[in-house]
Amino acid sequence: MKRRERYESFMKKVDLLADLDPYERNKLCDVLTTEVFNDGQYVIRQVLLVFNFQGEHGSKFYFIEQGKAIATKNNGRNEE
Repeated sequence: MKRRERYESFMKKVDLLADLDPYERNKLCDVLTTEVFNDGQYVIRQVLLVFNFQGEHGSKFYFIEQGKAIATKNNGRNEE
């Protein structure tokens, strides 16, 4: 399966992208890249020492195409 077809097929299953028309979906396919992570590897890990950066603009947006991930948030006392 070609890269674009694979991404298009995947995006049709994502509720967040359901309202995109085919042109918009194709444009998004053009800029998507695949990253592979190993078991136990952090995808995003941010150390917050003084400031609370929650809500800051990020430089990446991830979709989990295959596999599983665990999301936690450390509030300084324990993980939620």
